[in-house]
Amino acid sequence: MKALAKKEENKGPKAIKDYNEAEIDDRCDQILAQRGRKGKTSVEEQISVLVQLADVTKRPSKLIELLSHAISFTFDIRNSMVVAMPVPLWHAVMGHFTRLLQTLVAHPDLKVEFTEGASVIDTQQNTQVEMEEGGDPDEDFIDSGVTQLTGSVLSYLERLDDEFYKSLQALDPHNQGYIDRLKDEVPLVNLMLDTLAYYDSQQMPTDSARVAARVVEHVYYREQELFDTAAANAATRKAHLKKALEEAAKFAEAAEEVAVAAEERAAEEEEEEEEEVRRGALLLRPNPNPNPSPIPNPIPNPNPNPNPIPNPNPNPNPHQSDSDEDEPKPKKELPARTQANPNPNPNPNP
Repeated sequence: MKALAKKEENKGPKAIKDYNEAEIDDRCDQILAQRGRKGKTSVEEQISVLVQLADVTKRPSKLIELLSHAISFTFDIRNSMVVAMPVPLWHAVMGHFTRLLQTLVAHPDLKVEFTEGASVIDTQQNTQVEMEEGGDPDEDFIDSGVTQLTGSVLSYLERLDDEFYKSLQALDPHNQGYIDRLKDEVPLVNLMLDTLAYYDSQQMPTDSARVAARVVEHVYYREQELFDTAAANAATRKAHLKKALEEAAKFAEAAEEVAVAAEERAAEEEEEEEEEVRRGALLLRPNPNPNPSPIPNPIPNPNPNPNPIPNPNPNPNPHQSDSDEDEPKPKKELPARTQANPNPNPNPNP
C-alpha cells in the first residue's frame, strides 16, 4: 500500500520547488505564451508562478528576467492612466523591484541588455540555460551572465513614482488614508537613492540624471513667500521681455523704412545718371544737315564802323512827345576852311 501511494504521488505534477534550470525555462515559456490571452489561468496565478520560479532559480540573470516579468504582469492588472493601481499591488511591485536591484548590486558584472520591442520577445524567454556536457541538469549549468529585457529597469521605478502620485491625488488629504499613504514616500525615496548609487557605479550618467530629477521632486519644497517672490520676478521678467520685443519691432520697422528710402534714392540717382548719359550722347552725335535754315545771308553793313554815333542831344525827358523829335533841327555851321596858299612865301614882292 505504501508503494502504491508513493507511485500515485509521483503521477502528479512536479512541484515548482523541485524544478531544475531547464524546467524553469520551459515553464517560463508557457507563461509568456499565455500572456494577454483569455484562458483558465488568471494573471494573479501567472505572477505567483513567476515569483516561485524566481525563488527556485540559481542563475542571477534568470532571476532578473523573472522578476521583470512579474513586475510587467502586475502593471498589466491595472493599466490605466487615470486610476491609480491598488496599494497592495504597488507594494508588491516595490518588493519585486527592490529584490531586482539587490541582485544587480550583488552581481556588478551582470550585463543587462534592453531589447525594444517586439511581441516575439514578449512571448519567449530571453535567458536560456546552458548545460555542461554529461553533467547533472539539477546542478551542472552555466550562467551566461547576460539578461535581455523588453523594458528598462529605470522605467519600472518611474512607473512606481507615477502611481504613487496618482494615488495621492485620488485620496482626501483630510483623511487618515492620505497620511498612511504618505508614509510610503520615504521607502520610495530610499529606493531611488539606491538606484542612483547603482547607476553612478555603472557610469551611466543619463539614467543617473533621470533618477536624481525624481529625487529632487520629492525632497525639494518652497515656502509661500519664496513662491510669491519667484512669481513676481517671473512677471517682471516677462514685462521686460515684452518691452524689449516691442522696441526691437519698432527698430526693425524704422530700419526697413530707411532701407526702402535708400533704395528709392538710389533708383532716382540711377535714372538721373542715365538721363545725363543720354543727353551727352545726343550732343556728341554729328549733324547730318549743317545749314538747315533757308534764310539767305544778311546784307553787309556799308558802315564798317561798329561804334554807333553818339546822340549829340540826348533827350533826358522821357515825357517828350515824338512830334518834337520829328521837327528838323538847325544844322550847326562849321567854320570855313582856309584855302591853302599855293605860294608858301609870305613876302609878296619877288
